[in-house]
Amino acid sequence: MAGCRQSPRIWMRYFEHYLSLDNPYLHLDDFRKFQREDAQASKERQVTTTIIPIIEGDVGDKKCVAGEIPFTNLDHLTDRTLVPGNPDIYYGARPEQLDRSTRKSLGGHVVPSTQEDLPVAPNFFVEVKGHDGSTAVAKRQLSYDMALGARGINTLQAYNSSDLRCDNRAYTLGCTYQAGIIKMYASQPILPSVPGGQPGYNMTQPKVLALTNDPEAFRQGATAYRNGRDWAKRQRDDAINQANDRAGHEMVESFEDDGIGLSFASEASASDTIVASQDINLNRRSNVPSSEESGASVDELSLDF
Repeated sequence: MAGCRQSPRIWMRYFEHYLSLDNPYLHLDDFRKFQREDAQASKERQVTTTIIPIIEGDVGDKKCVAGEIPFTNLDHLTDRTLVPGNPDIYYGARPEQLDRSTRKSLGGHVVPSTQEDLPVAPNFFVEVKGHDGSTAVAKRQLSYDMALGARGINTLQAYNSSDLRCDNRAYTLGCTYQAGIIKMYASQPILPSVPGGQPGYNMTQPKVLALTNDPEAFRQGATAYRNGRDWAKRQRDDAINQANDRAGHEMVESFEDDGIGLSFASEASASDTIVASQDINLNRRSNVPSSEESGASVDELSLDF
């Protein structure tokens, strides 16, 4: 994992460009509806049910999106003093997309809930606030959600490997939304602060967009959201395919060790059954008092667990 550090400028420039790619499916009527709903959405629930759907557009497979489900099945990143992550919205993969044995062995990193029909390996997260909510709290909540997601993707990439992947790139994205402002973030693993320790997770902000000014501003903001979501899906699918491929090879090797590898491998090929393809003070939706009025510095968002 040597050399694991904050995203280099070259990658960030590429990512900023990707978020800005045009989306032809945004219309003036979308902007007018967005303006009306945003003016009235004073509560978080109103934001998630009336505003975010306009920004999201067609989400594709609805089995790949969920929200307000505590991540109680994931292993803790800290000493269990933090409540589980609980993003307002998150995108992941259908459970059946990931090899069953891999889901079982990596469950504490990639399966957020014991509800078997919910998305796994989430890597795109959304936290919202009403007009009077705390931006700092939304940012801290998102940083923890994204750290859990980044750990899961990294675990998939390193499945059956001797070391965690570390290439100075982020594979987990998220955003906060409040009062017409979208702030996009990326999260990636960083080196442990002490030898033998657990990796930390660094959060960077490549994009801030105000959507309410005019139709063009709305188009740019909604486009960044949709492009980021689609980009995250590609990274997630790649990581899952890598893990599935390694799980398939592991299964073949296991049968070969038992002396029946050639027969099994031939059958698997014919039937396509083998898929190739910081400390942080976060009081999330709890009764523990938090200092919501204080700002979140860059150091607070470099989570070192």
